[in-house]
Amino acid sequence: YGVYTSFQPRRRRGYFFAAMQTKVETMNEAVREILRECELLSGHGVTEEELAWAKRFFTGSLPLQLETNDQLAQKLLEQEFFGLEDRFWLRDLEKMRDVTAAQVLDFAKRRIRPESFAVVVLADFRKQALELARES
Repeated sequence: YGVYTSFQPRRRRGYFFAAMQTKVETMNEAVREILRECELLSGHGVTEEELAWAKRFFTGSLPLQLETNDQLAQKLLEQEFFGLEDRFWLRDLEKMRDVTAAQVLDFAKRRIRPESFAVVVLADFRKQALELARES
């Protein structure tokens, strides 16, 4: 099973996306946990350790997205579609080094708003009902 989040850029307005795969018996707990983590992120930000880990992950994974012809073509299409400068991906890596925890918190407060999330669940609801009520 897994969990991930991403921002999906669009020309006019993008969106934040959180997804996971879990057993139907644990879906309520898992959905609550994602919501809780998003609330923590938008309310308190990240620790310096978390930020350092994210920087290492981002800078280490971007080159892996440029290994095949398909991946290179995808990045070139994104670059053209969004009107990005030629050295965008390299500059992205350079900018990542300078990101601060305070900037992450500011961004998260503006862009991650769990109270307005739309929750979509694909499950066999004969086995388990979805309960979105938040625990206190």
